[in-house]
Amino acid sequence: MERVDGEAPTATLSDNHARIGVWLAELVRVAPGLVEAHVPGWGAFDARTREQLIRTVADANGSRFLAWVHDAWQEFLGPTEPDDNVGPLIAFARASAEAGTPLDATTLEAIYPASVVRATRATVARAELGSLVARTAALPVLLPTAAIAGALRVAVRLAPSVPDPEIPRDHDANLVVHLLAAALPSYLGNALVRSVLLWNPLVLSVAVRMEGTGATLRIGQGRVQIVNGVRDDALVVVEDGLEPLLHVAAGSILRQFTRVPAR
Repeated sequence: MERVDGEAPTATLSDNHARIGVWLAELVRVAPGLVEAHVPGWGAFDARTREQLIRTVADANGSRFLAWVHDAWQEFLGPTEPDDNVGPLIAFARASAEAGTPLDATTLEAIYPASVVRATRATVARAELGSLVARTAALPVLLPTAAIAGALRVAVRLAPSVPDPEIPRDHDANLVVHLLAAALPSYLGNALVRSVLLWNPLVLSVAVRMEGTGATLRIGQGRVQIVNGVRDDALVVVEDGLEPLLHVAAGSILRQFTRVPAR
């Protein structure tokens, strides 16, 4: 074993080739999970969780290049909500990377749907292969990936910040208005989505109705406005229960608290 550029000890070239074979075999075994981890609506997890898993593997392997690339993706996608449900997936990713070989996922299978377990295993295998390739590949092979990461960082720097929403006075705003306002940083976390919506010369309106109470979100021309009720100019009316929005809003509020320095 030898140490390269101050990173974690790296294996010999033959060892790396053997490990590449092991992780390729794992990726083939759970190939549908690679699709489930990347295609929205397949019932696995979102892109932010996927990037958390890859970043965890990169940290465990001491792969500074992979960590830098996926830091850029995390910035582009936006902040990750605190979520205890993701903890076992992160722990599995870290343990797999530290072991250097695919681990038994029986424990995860007892907690999560099969699609989530497949997506996790596939994401870990992909991240392990990325670490091994970054460790042995020549610079020209890595340049396209580095260029994409650089472009993502530029997009984040150019994107507008999330403005404070204009809402009715506290005693006039209903519960849905407050929930939408609290969840706004998460919904506008993606740099591309935020740029398109806020720089839009038109004002787009979306209404949310929950258990008989509604609110309308208007966004565009650099402003965000949230008003009581379902307004006539709403292009879409979203009907749902309170639980999903409560979860996102609570995560946003918790993240804001964790950023406040202790006194």
